[in-house]
Amino acid sequence: MKRILRLGAVLMVVCAVAAIALAYTNRLTEPLIRGRVAEETQQALRELLPDADQFAEAPELFSRITAQFPEIQKVYVARTKGKVSGVAFLVTTTGYGGPVTTLVGLDEGGTVRGIKVVSAAKETPGLGTQVMEDWFQRQFENIPLDAQLSLVKGPPKRAGEVQAITSATISSRAVVEGVRTCREAFRALMGR
Repeated sequence: MKRILRLGAVLMVVCAVAAIALAYTNRLTEPLIRGRVAEETQQALRELLPDADQFAEAPELFSRITAQFPEIQKVYVARTKGKVSGVAFLVTTTGYGGPVTTLVGLDEGGTVRGIKVVSAAKETPGLGTQVMEDWFQRQFENIPLDAQLSLVKGPPKRAGEVQAITSATISSRAVVEGVRTCREAFRALMGR
């Protein structure tokens, strides 16, 4: 009996030391990780809206649309020389394997300037993860607000058509739905 208690006590001490070490490591690395994520987000925003020279998270805009558009996680305002020049949304939709998170940049007129799929980790490797590739994301560039956004099986013939990834239609649809949600949120914010 004493042996079992001693083994239990040793195991408890080892677990406590491991927990303290993990907590300490987390405390040290958390600000670095947060900083790196912020840096990567700013870089992605600059790629989507290259004319802008400043980006800021806009919690007041987010609070206006969060009830109607729960898929939207964050809203950023882009400024060029102090003047609002666009808006970007971080949106999460459901793909084949799980969440697909996309950053969508729109100019002040509502034209989609570009998208960046920032996470599709649970999508099927080699199929659904193709939504993260440049060729797929470039299809969303310069889509006017009044163009109907649709997923097509063949090459796109007009503005707003996006070619689905073969054998990954659900993943493709998740990105299209995310962009649609952002366009509707833009309309709601701008009263259009």
